[in-house]
Amino acid sequence: WKWCALGIANNVSENVHYRATVGILCGHLQSAIPACQGNWEDLLWAHLRVQIEERVDRFLHEHHSTAEANTTDPEVLELLQSELQTEELSLQQVFSAVKSLMNGKKESKYQTCQRYLMLGQIRNIMQDSLEWIENKEDKFIRFLAHLILVLRLMGKDPQHDIGDTILEKYVTQLIDGLNEGSCECPELIAYYTSTVPSDRQIVLYAELMDRIQKSKHREEVVNAGTKAGVDVAASARVAIKKAITNIQQGYGNIDVLF
Repeated sequence: WKWCALGIANNVSENVHYRATVGILCGHLQSAIPACQGNWEDLLWAHLRVQIEERVDRFLHEHHSTAEANTTDPEVLELLQSELQTEELSLQQVFSAVKSLMNGKKESKYQTCQRYLMLGQIRNIMQDSLEWIENKEDKFIRFLAHLILVLRLMGKDPQHDIGDTILEKYVTQLIDGLNEGSCECPELIAYYTSTVPSDRQIVLYAELMDRIQKSKHREEVVNAGTKAGVDVAASARVAIKKAITNIQQGYGNIDVLF
């Protein structure tokens, strides 16, 4: 079947997507590249799929004489080996090959994270995140925050302070997104607040409490914070002090003891 598939993959008169589909099954990379159309994910998958196929073929070739249920003639295997000569690449080399086929297009930040994760370069993610979070892309900051939480569960957060900065940025983003002095899901904000250092928890949750105007929601915020382990009392004191400071600024220097 692989010999037949290779014939289709090499037939330039066939539909480009048909050639790519059949070609990738038999490990023929060149027939798949045109169908990828410079798409990073498609190119990466195609390269990795062919690398796996090459390793399987090599194993079968090396162990052909000992296979009990072999039905392929040695001559056919030799022909396939000569036609499907795929260079064994490291993962780093695969990414370099993909980059060379991107026609000058840069990786997205998501793709860069994927590359770092696949290469085990977690520290690079942390370093680049300091720049990424300044771009204020809400969805990407949300992605980074959850990535940090997953890495911590795996015990792979080499720079905890940067992770804390990312999580704090996400909590601030959630608080800034509240409307009309209410909070429909305080448990969500309380949970993410609990993932940052305790001193920052107090400040962040005080900011949340200061934003809530409706009595019903205030009670829910207090309960959610308590369940999440946030020092709600300390946060309340900070929020009250801030409110008094705002009143003093608005009405003059009122002498208030607190």
